[in-house]
Amino acid sequence: MKRGLITLVAAVGVIGAAVVAPIDVANAYPPGTAMTVSASPNPVGIGQSVTVSASNVKPGCKVEFKFGEREAKATATGGSASVTLKAPSKAGTYRVSASCGRERASSTVKVIGRGEVHGPGHVCESKSFTVNATSFAKGTKISVVLRKSTPVGGSRGRTVAFVKASRTNASGTASFRFKVNTPGVYVVSAVTAGQRAASAISVDKC
Repeated sequence: MKRGLITLVAAVGVIGAAVVAPIDVANAYPPGTAMTVSASPNPVGIGQSVTVSASNVKPGCKVEFKFGEREAKATATGGSASVTLKAPSKAGTYRVSASCGRERASSTVKVIGRGEVHGPGHVCESKSFTVNATSFAKGTKISVVLRKSTPVGGSRGRTVAFVKASRTNASGTASFRFKVNTPGVYVVSAVTAGQRAASAISVDKC
């Protein structure tokens, strides 16, 4: 009987040792959750900046990010980490990934055209003209700004600006009508999430 008791105690000791043995803890935070990675904006224009973020990451872990051929690292704080990377120079769908030890996550980012904005090279003051934004993401809200800085004594000046907004059509284009009463060279810029473009228009006295 005594011998059987000793054997039972030894078996319990082995089980207890197995329970308290160190466990390789993953780098998810909170434990048991899966790391995720996302990019904003998405889609993004060729060569434009995109913020890549990883969530559910153990604080203090150095997260390695990859987007196309670009790589960057950031230390996680508060369960997340993020970096800013440039989009590839060719349109297409790219994989973006984040890794921290054994934890890995990936998603996809659509890279589209840079976007273009054009108006007439020269236009007469007080005459209406059209500005066209092309090669933008379809169905997105786009803002077009016509801006000129006018010197007013010394190096100071005032800014003359006209702002209009619309949504691009199925072809990724939008048109805007402007009329300017002050001659000069204006910068026209078109901006939407992940894309921006600019060009110049000369408003002359005719």
